[in-house]
Amino acid sequence: MTTIDSVSTGVVSLCPVCDGNSQRHLKTDSYWIRVCRNCTHQFLEEAIEQSHIEEVYHDGYFFGDGAGYGNYLSERDYLIAAGKKYGEILK
Repeated sequence: MTTIDSVSTGVVSLCPVCDGNSQRHLKTDSYWIRVCRNCTHQFLEEAIEQSHIEEVYHDGYFFGDGAGYGNYLSERDYLIAAGKKYGEILK
């Protein structure tokens, strides 16, 4: 969800998962990562243009065209296991 605040300032402060309030959590390079006070989802504070998302994450990104995945669906089990592993590390 894009809030009026993010449209005018470029700052996303409401959680894109549950629409809860968030706070700044950590800064990497010049980017702030926010954490939702309700569901603990972490997300980039900066609003991203829809056109950028579509350009980077087109269908080919998931099926062997460029810098993405060879075949996202066939790598399913590995990706789930890796996600769980990294999730545990980040706790």
